[in-house]
Amino acid sequence: MTARSLIPLFLSFSQISIANSTEELEPLIISTPLHKKVAETLHPINILSGDNLTLKQASTIGETLKQELGIHNMSFGANVGQPVIRGQMGVRVQVLQNGLSSLDASGVSPDHANSTSPLLAEQIEVLRGPASLLYGSGAIGGIVNIIDNRIPTYVPESSQTSFEQRYNSSSNLWNSALKHKGGTGNLAWYIDGFFHSNDNVSIPKDSNGLDYVDNTDAQSWSGTLGSSWVDDWGMLGFSVNYLDNNYGVPSNAEEEDHDDHGDDDDHGDDDDHGDDDDHGDDDHGDDDDAEKDHGHDSVRIDLKQIRYDLKAELHDPFSGIETLKFRFAYNDYEHAELEKGLTVGTQYDNQGIEARLEAVHKPFAFIDHGAWGFQTQHKKLTVSGDEAFFPASEIQNYAFFMVEDMHFGDIAYELGLRVEQQNISAVGFSNKHHTPVSASLSALWNATDNSFLSLAFTHSQRAPNVQELFSYGEHFATQSYELGDENLKLETSYNLEFSFKSDFDWVNTELNVFHNWSKNYITQENTGKWFDHDHPNKFVTNCASSECLAVYQTEQQDARFYGFEAQLGFPLWQNSEHQFSVDLFSDFVRGKLSSGNNVPRMPPLRYGLQFNYAGLNAWESTLRLTRAESQKYAGENDSQTPGYLLLDIGINYTTRIADKVDALVFIKANNLLNETIRNSTSMIRDIAPEAGRGAEIGFRVDF
Repeated sequence: MTARSLIPLFLSFSQISIANSTEELEPLIISTPLHKKVAETLHPINILSGDNLTLKQASTIGETLKQELGIHNMSFGANVGQPVIRGQMGVRVQVLQNGLSSLDASGVSPDHANSTSPLLAEQIEVLRGPASLLYGSGAIGGIVNIIDNRIPTYVPESSQTSFEQRYNSSSNLWNSALKHKGGTGNLAWYIDGFFHSNDNVSIPKDSNGLDYVDNTDAQSWSGTLGSSWVDDWGMLGFSVNYLDNNYGVPSNAEEEDHDDHGDDDDHGDDDDHGDDDDHGDDDHGDDDDAEKDHGHDSVRIDLKQIRYDLKAELHDPFSGIETLKFRFAYNDYEHAELEKGLTVGTQYDNQGIEARLEAVHKPFAFIDHGAWGFQTQHKKLTVSGDEAFFPASEIQNYAFFMVEDMHFGDIAYELGLRVEQQNISAVGFSNKHHTPVSASLSALWNATDNSFLSLAFTHSQRAPNVQELFSYGEHFATQSYELGDENLKLETSYNLEFSFKSDFDWVNTELNVFHNWSKNYITQENTGKWFDHDHPNKFVTNCASSECLAVYQTEQQDARFYGFEAQLGFPLWQNSEHQFSVDLFSDFVRGKLSSGNNVPRMPPLRYGLQFNYAGLNAWESTLRLTRAESQKYAGENDSQTPGYLLLDIGINYTTRIADKVDALVFIKANNLLNETIRNSTSMIRDIAPEAGRGAEIGFRVDF
């Protein structure tokens, strides 16, 4: 059967399923203090929940969210995927776990996996614009909140258990997940766990005949226990989670001579992208021979974490206060970067504590709703070993925040403010103190019952982090030599955004247009030079050794970002049993530095269409075609990436197999055209393309 003949059979599952109920179309936004519905918020927001989340869930957060408007995946092999929002990544996109920081080392380097897994999430919320000030002034890209029920907020009427199993052919991936909720009287409990394993990721064959990316296998598991006491006055709960994750990091240690790396023209050539002569070396294909000498290419990360969370909520505790919320987390995180899978090259230890107090007040004067809060975080980050590239540090952060809602006629206003104090004490350096101050003002106009317009202005400041300030040395996992700058100043961003949304029977639309001006924007620039172990006292412009590392310098200059996100959906045909619709979508962001250079690792222009089918109250299916243009605006000394055409198909079936036992079965075919996709947001795009053609099959049983 040809791909063309499959098109009328598999029509895609829409982002907002036609068959879903009204409540599912407008889920509550848990990340905001007032728990608004989507239509009531002033900010662009993406929410994944229910079956829609199940069908998009992947092993990494970036992979899970990559089809959402304005969001891309910053992949570092198959097992690391950080979200990129409007071209912003790393520390500028905060990943939260139930409203608190993940407290791991994922912000330190792009090869570090986030310890918060999407596999057990019940809802994922992405907030951009002013709402991000609730959680951090540095999150100018936005926040991603992974929400689960590990600390229950209610006692279920009866026990609920869910088991999920999925398999993906592109990497021989197996994911198993189990969740259980129960309770009696005022006591509720929660148990979850997952197991994940995959082999090397398959890719379209290159000119050398290699059809996989070496050292991309992984194995991980996690378990959680949680419990709460829920009463009329509120709730008090606690949870503990353990995570063990071992994964490989691809590298280019054996690729062709480094003389060619500084040549953008070569990198922009499709033929050179496919020319991995040394990548196809037989040693790379020998998975069983972990002791073979690959230079410094066989880096594995062995990650372990134990996390404790505490949560309390009080209803009407004081006069004028509607709800008082308290969150606390302690995380003991460590990971070792193992060279050749055996020797510890670098050891990361991070002990983090975060506490957050939030008071939602009742209406007063002309203010309808609002929340005030205080947040503090303390991290002790130690990097040890011969390849430690920044000093042991203690980071202390205090923040006060507030958000207030006001309504005047058909227009709603929102005012936000956040003031932080960050102190960094690094061994061998003077202490660094920064005080970011951020504020926002938004307005939402209900033009009609079905259409909304909003305008938002945000002033946001971000303090430089430890690695930006103090990095100096070899970082083999990223194949780089990193240089920080301890004289970095506050990064200040001014963002102006216009949004339009409508939802009619015959059409629904979303349009977001934004422009961001950043002063003292911090980037990590490829200098075009190399660190050579044969000449350790200087950087060279040409290097033929496989031991050479590209030199990256942290710099600060003004930058400008602008772009849009757009989606148009309308029905094609429907009757009482079958519904067909189509979504058209596109997003774009451009980043330019005041020097005239491009901001490194920006996503390309992306557009496409998605056909949706829902019928017989059980079947839903999708066909999604995405075109990504070539990224010609690469950073200085970075490679350009070619465009690609991505065709994905999915079908799922929901049924009740017994009393109170429901099942969801799904099949997805990914990258059906077997395109070679080089991700412009990835540091290793030249050596680790995205997965080639593959199929995923899975099921979930709820009882």
